[in-house]
Amino acid sequence: MDKKEETVVNKEKTKDKLKSLLQFARKAGVVQVGFDATVRCCLKGKSYLILYAEDLAENSRKRLLRVIEETGLPAYEVLTKKDMSELFDRQEIGIISVNDVNFANGLKKHLKSIE
Repeated sequence: MDKKEETVVNKEKTKDKLKSLLQFARKAGVVQVGFDATVRCCLKGKSYLILYAEDLAENSRKRLLRVIEETGLPAYEVLTKKDMSELFDRQEIGIISVNDVNFANGLKKHLKSIE
């Protein structure tokens, strides 16, 4: 396996780990999904990490990035809306707020390896 293929495999493994951690966070009740819920969490100081979909609509992306800039929260562009929706058994999820510092730190550890 060459270096390029190895990188792709590692990214897929990391994405699987992220999905697993997000499912645990969902079961623990420490995530909010959707634009409005995420913004409320950010502005109330309850959010520790924001995840948004790679295929998020441009207008939503701009609005979210403004909020992130105001609050200084870490944010990562990962997964697709379809992937996020499947994790939470809902339609069209593009934004997730992680509201627990331990889950946020665990996710960040894996997210940094994707960058």
